Amino acid sequence: MNPPAMEVPLGSVIAEIRDTNPARPGGGLAAVSGIVIKNPFFRNPKTAAKLSKNKELLPFAEPEYLICTLDDWLDAGDEVDGYEMTGLETVTMGEAILLHPRCTWKNLIKRVASSKGRNLDDLHSEWKRRDDFLEQIEKVSARR
Repeated sequence: MNPPAMEVPLGSVIAEIRDTNPARPGGGLAAVSGIVIKNPFFRNPKTAAKLSKNKELLPFAEPEYLICTLDDWLDAGDEVDGYEMTGLETVTMGEAILLHPRCTWKNLIKRVASSKGRNLDDLHSEWKRRDDFLEQIEKVSARR
């Protein structure tokens, strides 16, 4: 489900998730592929319920932290002025409910590393891994 974009203040970002795959062609740069945030819905199911007419998003009120996949990756060291939550998805597997929040960054305020060292193969490889990851999530969602 794609709720209206919800701001994620920088103060609620606990950690960055970095892709440091050594198999990246040409060595490449480390990339920020996700963030860990304080859950804005924690112990507040009414806030999550406002985003959906059914109870699908209520499990988002349970964990204290969320691991958000970034829709748009950053080079490690780049600085942004904030993030926005762009999607909330759930996958039910038996008794377990997996949460998949998605975010993106708002404005790039400082680019530490230049992308000039990357070539087209590097970028294609990164997008392929991202697409493969999203395809796996869709397959698991379809098994419901």
